Amino acid sequence: MAIDPQGQKMTVEEYFQLDSDPSAKYEYIEGCAIVMSGGSVGHARIAKNIVHELDNHLKTGPCQAHIFEVKVFIASSTNYFVPDVVVSCHADDNRADTQAISSPCLIMEVLSPSTEARDRGCKFLQYQTLPSLLEYALVSSRYQFVEIYRRQLDETWSYQTYRSGQIVRLESINVELTFARIYQGIAVPVKPEILKELRALYGLS
Repeated sequence: MAIDPQGQKMTVEEYFQLDSDPSAKYEYIEGCAIVMSGGSVGHARIAKNIVHELDNHLKTGPCQAHIFEVKVFIASSTNYFVPDVVVSCHADDNRADTQAISSPCLIMEVLSPSTEARDRGCKFLQYQTLPSLLEYALVSSRYQFVEIYRRQLDETWSYQTYRSGQIVRLESINVELTFARIYQGIAVPVKPEILKELRALYGLS
């Protein structure tokens, strides 16, 4: 294995051997190892806050929450993604020796500037091919805002947003989260600085 496997073609077995390198995390896309962008302290804290709350609610039930070192296998494309938070209620996914989850009911991504386009686009399209997936949540790290896509009986997806002061309802696992808990320990604005973001987007001083 080369020192830097980024973008190299490899087998699934070789991909899983990358776990021995703690310096980087990789996803497996179209037979290639793709290094994941390093997240901020705030990004990691939000994910850990969420998993802590989910663990407290789920306790010893059949559903388990996992943080960003657990892979999700996409059977339709043989790709492996590493979401920030994933929950599965399937016994095979929650065994101690399981290498990748294949039947998640909930996936949550904490958005950052370097990952937001992929999380909203190609990754969500891949996640939608998982028959077990009932909810896909996007949690902002720039301001207090949560978006949830929910699978409907006709295989369409509904969309709901939550803002500070509201209760975030995760229907797939019957859990409610408060914004105070999601953003505990980090200073995240309650509302977006719209004018500032517009100036940055259009390159205005």
